[in-house]
Amino acid sequence: MGKLKSIVGDNIRKLRRERGWTQAFVAESLGVTAPFLTMIESGQRGMSIDFIESISELFDVPPAVLFANEEPEKSKKENKKLENLKKRLTKKMTKTIEETISEFDL
Repeated sequence: MGKLKSIVGDNIRKLRRERGWTQAFVAESLGVTAPFLTMIESGQRGMSIDFIESISELFDVPPAVLFANEEPEKSKKENKKLENLKKRLTKKMTKTIEETISEFDL
C-alpha cells in the first residue's frame, strides 16, 4: 500500500467525519459504491485526477488539501470554532441547571 494513497485516504476520511457525513452519502454523491470509498479511505485503492477533483469539489477544499500530510488549515479553524461552541454550550447548560436547581431549593 502506497504512502500517498494512505495520506489521501486519511484526509478524505477526516474531511468526511468533520462534516458528519456517512460513507454512503459521500459515495452516492460521487457516484461510486460505499465499498469503493472504503478502499480509498483505507489506502487500498488509488483514484484518477478527475475523481480527486470531484472529491475536492464535494468537500469544498483545494485538491492539494487531500495530499497534505498534516491537518488542513481550514479543518484547524473549524475544529477551533467547534471547541469554542462546545465551551459556550457547556457554560449555558451549567447555568441553566444551576438556575433550575435553585428554583427547587435543592
